[in-house]
Amino acid sequence: MMKQGIKAQSPAATGERGECNGDLDNPSIHTSPPIVNQIEPLLKAADIARVLQVSRTEAYRLMNSEIPTVRFGKQTVRVKLSDLQGFIESRTVQHG
Repeated sequence: MMKQGIKAQSPAATGERGECNGDLDNPSIHTSPPIVNQIEPLLKAADIARVLQVSRTEAYRLMNSEIPTVRFGKQTVRVKLSDLQGFIESRTVQHG
């Protein structure tokens, strides 16, 4: 049974920036710092595994050999979305 009458106040309701005001049908009202809109998403090995439908171990293997990566810190490895798309496109075979 769901409790009713308890409603958490969202950051948007308090006027904080960087949050959606609740109207998901109007993307123009979503405010993010400008730099966030200029940087493409970085994907983790689990994301790569899910997209390619392979194990996380296989995703790490591909990230260490075939898919370009962004590395920072001692062990943090990410893949730009465009690099994953390029990897997929480069291995797409046209038959016929």
